[in-house]
Amino acid sequence: MLGFDAVDIARVRKIVETEAGEAFLKKVFTERELAYCRRGGQRQYESLAARFAAKEAVGKALGVGIGLGTDLTGIEVLNDAKGKPSIVLHDRPLELAREKNIENFAVSLSHTETTAYAVCLAQGAEGK
Repeated sequence: MLGFDAVDIARVRKIVETEAGEAFLKKVFTERELAYCRRGGQRQYESLAARFAAKEAVGKALGVGIGLGTDLTGIEVLNDAKGKPSIVLHDRPLELAREKNIENFAVSLSHTETTAYAVCLAQGAEGK
């Protein structure tokens, strides 16, 4: 299954810079994700928006959108040493993937100055 999403970077920045910003970050992102994004200084908003888009794309690939019945930290977007993103599931999203026999996600992130994009392909054992 395929999932795609686009997120307005300015909208993410506006939310993060509000009084409720820290609560939003903790509800949506893991500590590892935040550490990666925050090292980008002002470019952190592009990284946060891309990860948010990826989480929504994974939810769509799982066939449930973002209605996972859990916070979005159950979908974690990590990068390897070369910067390649990958998806790690926890909690309810992991259960959903197992129920649907999904073993792997291929994900790609990109952004312009204004919008972050993510596409995610959910793969079963035969799709590897």
